[in-house]
Amino acid sequence: MDEHLPGPADSATSGTRRRSIADLVATIVLTALSIVIALGAMYWGALSVMLTDPCTPATCDFSAIDIGTGLAVGGVWIPPVLGVLVAVPLLVTRRIAWWVPTVAIAATIALEIVGATVISGAVS
Repeated sequence: MDEHLPGPADSATSGTRRRSIADLVATIVLTALSIVIALGAMYWGALSVMLTDPCTPATCDFSAIDIGTGLAVGGVWIPPVLGVLVAVPLLVTRRIAWWVPTVAIAATIALEIVGATVISGAVS
């Protein structure tokens, strides 16, 4: 009857955290998906530059087009890279990590939308 039941502080410091295998699989699949989505977003961003075909120096803001292109083509890689850099330590320390690539996917899509909007807004 004198058993010591582990409390929250004991389990956090003893290294006996338990992460489900489903979290590990979901994190890996979602991370791979975030990379595929970034590839597609980069391709779509490169195609959205075709919106600037009718541009002349008098009708378009080329600095805004450069910013939008940077976001739509290069900026979409920031969330997946940060997602990997955050998810790996969480997986190593056996913490829940499925949410990290999910946020990375949402941020990649948001950056693509913002970049394409900036490009289309720069074309008069």
